[in-house]
Amino acid sequence: MANSGSGGYYDKSTGRSYRYEYEVWSNDNNTAYTLKVWDSKDYPNGSSYRSATFESARKALDYFDCTYARREDVCKQMR
Repeated sequence: MANSGSGGYYDKSTGRSYRYEYEVWSNDNNTAYTLKVWDSKDYPNGSSYRSATFESARKALDYFDCTYARREDVCKQMR
């Protein structure tokens, strides 16, 4: 495992909070990274969501921050 952590966001329109846990895994030669994401209530024993493979751990974390934590500043940088 290359990295792990948590994040989420609060949806003002519905009054709901969304919390996620993540792990970033690298292949044996550190040339590809896979992001695994869980709803916090399901971590670590529940089924994870899986995203695509990324070329760096940073890109995987940026994807998490944009998609699951809804950080607009990160989303803008990714465009």
